[in-house]
Amino acid sequence: MAEARLSILSMLWDALTCSTCLDILKHPVSLQCGHSFCLTCITDSWDQEGVCRCPHCRKTFTQRPDLCINIHLANAVEKLYMCSFCKHQKALELFCTDHCVCICSSCVADKHKNHHTVLPEKERANKKVRASFIMVVSSTYLRRLTEGSLEVQSLVYNPKSEKMLYSFKEIVIQILNKVNSVKTTEECISPFFANFVFSYSQLDSCQLTLDPNTAYERLYLSEENTKVSRSLEAHFYSEHPDRFEFWDQVLCKEGLSGTRCYWEVEWSGAAEIGVTYKKIKRKGMEQDSRLGYNKKSWTLCCSSYTYSVWHNNKETELRAPTCTTIGVYLDFPAGTLSFYSISDSMILLHKFKTTFTEPLYPGFCLKEYNSSVTIC
Repeated sequence: MAEARLSILSMLWDALTCSTCLDILKHPVSLQCGHSFCLTCITDSWDQEGVCRCPHCRKTFTQRPDLCINIHLANAVEKLYMCSFCKHQKALELFCTDHCVCICSSCVADKHKNHHTVLPEKERANKKVRASFIMVVSSTYLRRLTEGSLEVQSLVYNPKSEKMLYSFKEIVIQILNKVNSVKTTEECISPFFANFVFSYSQLDSCQLTLDPNTAYERLYLSEENTKVSRSLEAHFYSEHPDRFEFWDQVLCKEGLSGTRCYWEVEWSGAAEIGVTYKKIKRKGMEQDSRLGYNKKSWTLCCSSYTYSVWHNNKETELRAPTCTTIGVYLDFPAGTLSFYSISDSMILLHKFKTTFTEPLYPGFCLKEYNSSVTIC
């Protein structure tokens, strides 16, 4: 019974929260569409946008509605503040992100032991950041849908790979799911979301395939040239000027230029994940033909115990728990290349900042027997 009461109280708290400032309603007013906001929040929104519409459902009003305080909501808010206590008869001073309810300090040692808790104001800040991202994504989707500049209702077809890619609508859903999955403000405002969410409308579909003509003889390509494995035996590839002669490396067919792209790879053993200009040397055992050991390439080295990044034969060691899934975000116009560790959360490992002058080709190096890399 006490838990039910607490859940009901939490739902009431959410129902009496302004979706603009994500705080408890202050001088609540209700629009014709049925949604309610703080008087200051809605008037500020209309003044800034220059358009009178509901920030929640986006319904537009031809004339600016007269706003009156909703007395029933105002009374409910006042009563909610008076009964913000749990079964311990203590103030609900913490928020449990595992059960999404407000709790007191005694609850932490009781039903919510070892749960993740934050201060209510921090949770409201987290919701505010999350709501901002959702608003950006949703508004961009609606704009694209209205303009008809993208086939948002049908799958995008890539004739080169003969594979079906995600529709724009599915991309939106995936982004919203990722935004809603985070638990802390720090995760919400991580570089991944900052770079990815706010620039995804210009993000190109990155369908990468490995180029057999570049693969070192002990590398084996499989899964429609999306996976590379290192073996002891040499494979009888035909001679080709683009093939790496000494280093266990392979490049993708696709060159990326003037665009923003994101792709993920799964690795095992010991692998290097990077990008390079096409002019990288292919013959000989000099370092000039190795990813990250020249001015033409940038790479992340992964092993079971450490990460490091290389460029122009200079190494930077990274301190982060190793993860078998790596996200790569290339913003060619901005001259940035970012690597992320992806597990339950996304952690920025390193960001290169430079000026790219030629198309970049994703590439991989496998340093140990039985190592592999798969493009997700």
